[in-house]
Amino acid sequence: MSESSPPKKSEQTRDAILEVARSLFAEKGFDAVGVRDIALGAGVNAALVIRYFGGKEKLFLEVLSGSSSLETLFDGPLETLGERLARYAFQKSGRDPMLTLLRSTSSETASLLLKNALDEQFMGPLTERLEGENRRTRAGLIAAQILGLAVLRQMVGSDALEADPDAALEGTTRTLQRLIDGD
Repeated sequence: MSESSPPKKSEQTRDAILEVARSLFAEKGFDAVGVRDIALGAGVNAALVIRYFGGKEKLFLEVLSGSSSLETLFDGPLETLGERLARYAFQKSGRDPMLTLLRSTSSETASLLLKNALDEQFMGPLTERLEGENRRTRAGLIAAQILGLAVLRQMVGSDALEADPDAALEGTTRTLQRLIDGD
């Protein structure tokens, strides 16, 4: 297909299903969203959701892997990785993959899927990028910082970090960069 060709209807349908699933999982969590809810939001039959994705669990995994911009975060020099991760943690988005993760952890099924996705998409690549000792532990501490920020800002709705957002971003950058550097 050339770049100027419009997407096929099947691609548009698949994208619409993914978009709705991304929004619903971020808003309600894994257990509160059904295939029929996703299909209704996308304007399709539930059978199409199954046809394209094989079921709710596989669609959830697709949402987790497809919504991640983490690959680009890990690109670039280690000296600025702390800032890139801090900016990612402070971004505002109603469909943030962190919300999907946080709102779905109570589900036994989703929890296992989330753990695997976190390991594959964040912990593994970050551990590989880090240098020095205790790389896996440091990657875990970095993940904890980012998830903690997501809980405070997006789940709890605290505005404590909004009073001086530049100072919050700077402090988070320093903390993350120390973990990255192994200090």
